Amino acid sequence: MDTVEEQIDALKTLYRASSDKELAQALGIGSTAISAWRNRGSVPTRYVGAVMKNERLGIPSPDFKTDEEVAAFSLAMMRCMRNLSAVTQNERAFLEFGWNLPFFFYREYPQALEDVEKKVKDATESFQLSSVQSVFSVIVHDEFFDCEKSGD
Repeated sequence: MDTVEEQIDALKTLYRASSDKELAQALGIGSTAISAWRNRGSVPTRYVGAVMKNERLGIPSPDFKTDEEVAAFSLAMMRCMRNLSAVTQNERAFLEFGWNLPFFFYREYPQALEDVEKKVKDATESFQLSSVQSVFSVIVHDEFFDCEKSGD
């Protein structure tokens, strides 16, 4: 990502913006700021940093290719929230785990994607559910709210 245009395009992808105006709105900046970046030949570090961090961690960008990726992203976040909920009671633990949250997420995402894809395949073969969103709802219910299955 060397040129200003590449950096702006990466930001548009990250923020799901199709135009400079939409990107400016997503970033909460004035509509002329992006033109100013082009004229100046640089994008402020705080914005480039967001893109670099996203790429370095290997976390999927919001430009998901499939509904399964959207469901897996949400499921991985929900699992992180559940698995780390106990640390919110202790500030020191909360800060320590909060700092490492991207790595917990990175560990959860591949399994979540595998789980979603398997459930979608099973549901499609058995004609039980018609959409990925329906499959996602069933996974979340079974994993988080079904007292008999979760052992609560």
